[in-house]
Parts: sequence; structure tokens; C-alpha cells
Amino acid sequence: MRLFWGLGFALVVALGFWVGFRGRGQVEGHESSGFLDESSVSERSDPALGAAAAGAPGAAWAAGAAGAAGEQGPTGPTGSAGKGAVGKGQAPAPNPAAAPASAKAAPAAPLATLPAARALQGSEEEIEIAAILLHRPWSEVSVRLGQSRLPEDRRNLFAAVSASLAGDRERAQGFAKGLDKSDELSARERALLASALQAAPVAPVAAAAGTDSVAAMAITLALRARDGARMLAAGRHAEAASAFSEVLLGDALANWPSDRTALQRWSDGLNQAQAGHRWNVKGNWPSVTITVKSGDSLTSLRQRALKEHSGLLLCTGLIQRVNQLRNEKDLHPGDVLRLPTDRAHMVVDISTRWVLYMMGNEVVSAWEGGVGKPGNDTVPGNYVIGGKLKNPTWFRPGAKPVPFGDPENPLGTRWLAWLSNGVDSSLGFHGTTDPSSVGGAVSSGCIRMRNEDVEVLYEILPEKAEVLVQP
Repeated sequence: MRLFWGLGFALVVALGFWVGFRGRGQVEGHESSGFLDESSVSERSDPALGAAAAGAPGAAWAAGAAGAAGEQGPTGPTGSAGKGAVGKGQAPAPNPAAAPASAKAAPAAPLATLPAARALQGSEEEIEIAAILLHRPWSEVSVRLGQSRLPEDRRNLFAAVSASLAGDRERAQGFAKGLDKSDELSARERALLASALQAAPVAPVAAAAGTDSVAAMAITLALRARDGARMLAAGRHAEAASAFSEVLLGDALANWPSDRTALQRWSDGLNQAQAGHRWNVKGNWPSVTITVKSGDSLTSLRQRALKEHSGLLLCTGLIQRVNQLRNEKDLHPGDVLRLPTDRAHMVVDISTRWVLYMMGNEVVSAWEGGVGKPGNDTVPGNYVIGGKLKNPTWFRPGAKPVPFGDPENPLGTRWLAWLSNGVDSSLGFHGTTDPSSVGGAVSSGCIRMRNEDVEVLYEILPEKAEVLVQP
């Protein structure tokens, strides 16, 4: 999609419009809204293989890959969506128990400081290899490097990092030999290589601001994904959630081909981490509190909270979810509930076909989504959530309404309308009667989600929440 990092997140975090809600009672529009859908081993480490590499890079890398038998990695199709110059098709093969943060807690470092994706330097071949490094296992990186004409030290950089990520420390050190003094690598790339070899955590992605190397960005994201998995295994849910959030956002904005398998893997990790962080009443997230009074319901609590704290954006389902309430029977006079001060908003990335539910600058939940088919493309821009409906009727211009449950109604179990400048856009989030189509480009412009996913979104996304749709 090749969107500027800074522009994208300036829009996400600071969209300036605040539009009045128009309740519509029914879903209208063209889809009513329609549905959318969906190694090279150097002479330094092995003279024999190095000699082969001098004449035919593929020979050395094929030999290097042969030693990777039994390696564990992602399985299944890549499901890649094209992005950027090389995106014309598929890519080759804090502690939750900590004291809650106050409402005045410092916000997360803004990702608006990241470099523009278009400014990341690298040939088309290097962008392609960077994407494989980030998305795929060592064996696939090795095969691709065997076909590469990149300078040897740059091939060895990718090989060393990928082998390290696969847990093959000895192989990684062999590829890395001498790279600490290589003029082919930037200081940032050498520092990232050292982090990979030492299995050390890397700084948050925002710390990479100013880097101009596509390799450095891919390696940063790959190491942050590794950090996320480790933090999750250690029960450090806030740190894991932050890492997976950065990886999802970084991959969405980069100018390399996306990968459905990797996106789902990171989303699964994120969702597990957020269960112990943003969706945990004891999590360390910014909040204010409200005390339950006799006779209170979730609706009355929301109304009182909005009167006391005008800047909040809440719905009853969000209050219930963050406080881990099963239902209103869990409300008792004197109970103290937490209310998030980070406003919920959405980012829809058309090129990756991924839907990101955010609070502040952090992705809290992520799902696959479908997009508009050619001729009915999903329109990038800024929207606001309007009416929300259960079991929606499908309205088409010039045709009879199609009730919920009719096989001809494609909207599934939920509908969340998008307003544009205060006017119904005929677009929105909705479910589907054909789950296999999610992730495809088959709708009339809306964002199609699996019913179980859009039902969650329906509960936690307030009306008036902002939606950024990016190419």
C-alpha cells in the first residue's frame, strides 16, 4: 500500500473530525450496504561452499538449506497480497497484576515517528527477500538467497538473522562472521544483527525512526515478533501486546508483499497477550474509575461516566469486556469499575485485508477482513461509526429489502455503518453467510468479517469511533 508512516498514524491517532450520529434503523445503500470480502555461506565460514558461491550463488545456498531439515516453521499457503513495487502477486514461497495506570499515564510512543514506507531503501530483490525474512521460515529464506545476486555480505546478513530466528545459533554465527566490519551494512543493520545473535530484545519499533533500510525495518519487525512470543510465554502480557501491535502496524504500512499466514500468527499472539492486558481488569492500561450505585445498569453507568468524563468514548459492551463482567448480574453496589481513557478506533488496511481494533496507539484485536471487488473497490478515507444493528436487513437501490436469514442476504449477523462527513456512506463492517470468502475481494465495497469476529467488534466498538481505511 506504500502509505507514509507518519501520515498514516497522524490520521489514526489525531483524526480531527467529530461527527453527529444519524440513526438509520435499517441498513441502506448499494450493499446495504453490500458486503465485502474478502545461505549464502561465505568463504570465511566454509571454504568449499564459499568457492561454489563465487561462481553460482544458488549452489552454496542450496547446500546451506540442506542442513535445515526438521526445522519448524509456519505451514499452509502464504495468502500474500501485493503491496508496493514487488507486490504484484504472492510473496515467495508490564505484568498484568501491576497496579492499574492512572488516567494521566504517559501515552505510548507514537508510531508517527516511523519513516515513510516509500523512503525505505532497497532494490526490488532486497524488498522481496526482506518480506520472506519477516514472514517465512529459514528454509524458504535460504532457498531464495540461493537465487540472489545481492552482495555477499547482504546475503549473509539475511541468512544470519533468519538462522538465528530459527534457533540455529552455530549456522547464524557462521554467516555473521566478519559482518561487524562490513561496509555493505549500516550501523543500524550491524546493531540489529548483534541483537539477533545474542537473542537480546530489541527496542520498540519507534526507536527505528530515521532508518532508511528495508532490511533494517524487516529485521526489526522480525525480532519484535520474536520478543512478543517470548514475553507472552513469560506471562509479560503488556510487553507482548506492544510487540505484536508494532509488528502488525509495521507490516501493514511497509512496501513489501504481505503474508496471510504471518498476519494470522501475529494476530493470534496479540489476542492472547491482550487477554492479560487490555482485556484484563488488572492490566496496566490508562483508566478512570466509576463506582456502581444501587439500581445501576451498564447503560446508566455509561451515561453517568460520559457526564463525569466528557472525553471518554464508551459503549456498554466495552465496559463489560474490560471489567471481565459476564453480564449485568455481576454489578453490585460499591463495585469500582475501570473505564479506558484511550479512545477506541479502527484501522482497515486494504492491501493486507486486515482489520485492526485500536486503543490509543496500540492494536488490541486484529482480524482478517474482505474488501471490495474490482469496480466496487473499498474507498480509502476517514469514516465514523454510525448505527449498529443485529440481524440486519439488506437494502439495495431499486430492489426489495432482503430480510435477515434469507439466503440472498449476505450481511451476516451484524452491521456497523460508516458515516462520511455525517452522511451514511452505505459502507460498513458486517458479517457473512460465506466465511470462506473473508480475505477475498468480492464485496460491493464494505468490509466483510466472519460472524464470530464482527459480533465481538459490535460489542466493543462505540458509535462515533473513528475508522481509517488505508490503501
